[in-house]
Amino acid sequence: MITLTQTVRVPANRKVTITVPSEIPTENDVQIVVQFKVPSESFQEKIAQLSTCMQDPLFLEDLKAVQDDFSEIDKIDWEE
Repeated sequence: MITLTQTVRVPANRKVTITVPSEIPTENDVQIVVQFKVPSESFQEKIAQLSTCMQDPLFLEDLKAVQDDFSEIDKIDWEE
């Protein structure tokens, strides 16, 4: 099986047409697969999720571990 990919933007009428290459014989069966990205959450929803991090014990523990790992390096004056 040969796979051909065409990327198109969904128009307002929600109808998409494709151009089939001439090397595919007419009356040949083809499989059409539609893939799309699920729209992401709104900015406000993302911010609300981020704000819950500050009450998440595992997140706070990981954050502290990273701070501890870099504490000595952070004391170095890189301008010397």
